[in-house]
Amino acid sequence: MLSQTLTLSNGLINMRKSSNVSSKPTNAPQISVMMPVYNGAKFVGNAIKSILNQSYKDFEFVIVDDGSTDNTVDVINQFKDKRIKLIRNQHLGLQKTLNIGLKESNGLYIARMDADDESLPERLKLQKEFLDNNPLISCVGTRIIAVFDDKNVSKISWRPKTPVATKFISLFETPIFHPTAMCRSEIIKRYGYNESLPRSEDYDIWSRMLADGLKITNLHQPLLTYKIHKESFTKKAGKTNLDTVSNITLQNMQRYTKLSEQEIDTVKKYRSGYPLSLDQWFIFFILCLKLFFEFYRKETVNLKEAPTLLRIVASLIFRTAKRSIFG
Repeated sequence: MLSQTLTLSNGLINMRKSSNVSSKPTNAPQISVMMPVYNGAKFVGNAIKSILNQSYKDFEFVIVDDGSTDNTVDVINQFKDKRIKLIRNQHLGLQKTLNIGLKESNGLYIARMDADDESLPERLKLQKEFLDNNPLISCVGTRIIAVFDDKNVSKISWRPKTPVATKFISLFETPIFHPTAMCRSEIIKRYGYNESLPRSEDYDIWSRMLADGLKITNLHQPLLTYKIHKESFTKKAGKTNLDTVSNITLQNMQRYTKLSEQEIDTVKKYRSGYPLSLDQWFIFFILCLKLFFEFYRKETVNLKEAPTLLRIVASLIFRTAKRSIFG
């Protein structure tokens, strides 16, 4: 059976290769995998294969092409799988494309995927099992295997595996790697992606959820290969992302403590990735400890969680010191 193709034009949806469209199919799958793509012909084939080869099979694969000008669509159409639903729109940008994907997803859970990454075979199965067994968790991510093409090296990147630690690390950086996320459909659709932001839509949506008291966390296993290359969003975003990232970080921190002008300037430099001066590093050191104590007090953290939070603080302080010394 041929995959479905939707074409979006002026807000209207026209179905090709399908006789009817239902906004809420009676046979809706358990999971919708949502993947935006723009000029991703070089990588998208492997990304699609990694989803179609999942051990868990009850899913739809919603691929939203954001007006690609290369042969991305031709690559996608090579896959004759009925679970694929291809949506094509004019070039609207990532955030609007993601919101289109949310609207077209019918699953109980929505899993994010990027067109230049690859999911490990057990990813959907393990994340679904976790959400099934933990009804108070809204979203779950995973660790990643970060692959640096230009350096021909890879490393496993860590994220906290408890809701409390995940919320704490959001004061400093995004708590879930976006392409690893699986969320309850009604929740992520309720929040949606902020289309006014130039980037960091993931950090923003997680922060809004956490500010409202929702719980998100991560699995300990690395379940996605995350490609970092010259064509990836991670490298392209660069300077346009810095102000947005800094503003979200500052907003998250200020929910727990008032920041001085020196602290604000230091956080902006920390989030920019530049080395801190010795004075700025000391300011950051004190700020991390202050945030730990304020978070511990306001969130009434269980004593057993304290060592994990302190390890996060130690890691942040060590990382900034290393960057300041070695560049």
